[in-house]
Amino acid sequence: MIFQCHVCDKVYPKKGNLNRHLLEVHGLQIEQKKLFVCALCNERSTSEKCLFEHLQSAHEVDVKCEILHFSTADEFQKWKEETEQTTLSKFVKRRGSHAKVDSEVVSYICHRSGKFVSRGKNVRCLKLQGSSKIDAMCPAKMRVDMKKNGTCCVKYVSTHVGHKSELCHLQLTKRERECIAADIASGIPFSVILDKIRDTVVDSNLERIHLITRQDLHNIDQSYNLSFKSIRHHNDAISVEAWVNEVNGGDSPCVLFYKPQDVVLDSYPQLKRSDFALIIMNNAQGEILKKYGNDCVCVDGTHGLNGYNFELITLLVLDDLRQGFPCAFLISNRNDSQMLSIFFQHIKRQVGSISPNVFMSDLAESLLRGMMSW
Repeated sequence: MIFQCHVCDKVYPKKGNLNRHLLEVHGLQIEQKKLFVCALCNERSTSEKCLFEHLQSAHEVDVKCEILHFSTADEFQKWKEETEQTTLSKFVKRRGSHAKVDSEVVSYICHRSGKFVSRGKNVRCLKLQGSSKIDAMCPAKMRVDMKKNGTCCVKYVSTHVGHKSELCHLQLTKRERECIAADIASGIPFSVILDKIRDTVVDSNLERIHLITRQDLHNIDQSYNLSFKSIRHHNDAISVEAWVNEVNGGDSPCVLFYKPQDVVLDSYPQLKRSDFALIIMNNAQGEILKKYGNDCVCVDGTHGLNGYNFELITLLVLDDLRQGFPCAFLISNRNDSQMLSIFFQHIKRQVGSISPNVFMSDLAESLLRGMMSW
């Protein structure tokens, strides 16, 4: 986009440059828009600085600002969540991030700041407590400068003006919504979820989650596509964990071993934090393996099933019709001897030792080393 001078037809890439040109060359003063509205008297200002000066001079409100430093982005996010919980507030992104030479700048503002704009066709009435927007600007904000080395410098304005700290205008956090979505995906009734949440109230210390309603649960159910039985959560990791909890909580559990990513198991030090493993075998498959496992066993690996680069390893036997029957499955990002050893160990715990007369596989020698544990 270019900005052209209406006097001399010169063009500029930024509107600020054009305004400076009109003032310095042609002596034309461009009236700036007063977009920053005071929440106490509706006085309009042309910038945040002018608004802060107005709050100090007209209303004797001291806008407090401090500079904080964090060693990692995760440390900043943890502090941000704790601050929001303590002050009963919420800071949301004003716009997308702004790239600098050696850092990336993200701005957060108070979620009460701004003007309510209806997105619908005004068919539904506004909720009883009204909009969370105060039709003015709350000075509270965070300006986060994320350096390329991982450190964060935060300019934090903690002064809220024009609204009270009210739970009814807060939203559930992402973590709270994910925990509730996992319970819904596991098939827990809404009434049980509501009772479990309300039982966590300690000494009248209410939080936003304690005000949750059945409608909130329906909204979470719809937003995470939990009504579809095949998709328990839009996040694949949570969806798989919900399915594992569901099947293992039933009458016939079929998951022999489950190791999600970003989890370290002390009993399996050979597995890394980034490893994923899921071993599946139900009781019927175990009986077939015990019956026909001493004849012929085949282990087959299937590659490229999804975008996670996981591999499906299937253990099959030949039944009485001499047809392949799948008896156990391993889904993992690894197919080395250590992972396959865990696979066979859990099968052995379920069905005992198997000594086939014939063994077939398309995998490498790591499979043979892994079978030594069987």
